[in-house]
Amino acid sequence: MEVKDLLRLAAGREHRTLSNMLERLVLQHCEREGIALPPAVVPGRDKKQTQ
Repeated sequence: MEVKDLLRLAAGREHRTLSNMLERLVLQHCEREGIALPPAVVPGRDKKQTQ
């Protein structure tokens, strides 16, 4: 069985899209391993925050 097939099966069991399942798996792994992006490179975060 290919990795893509396993991803499809896992996503189907949780009623998720493939991209959502992959995102969830990556985020869980990073959380478990203590991996985080430095604040300066977090996508979507503006350097100047308005109040």
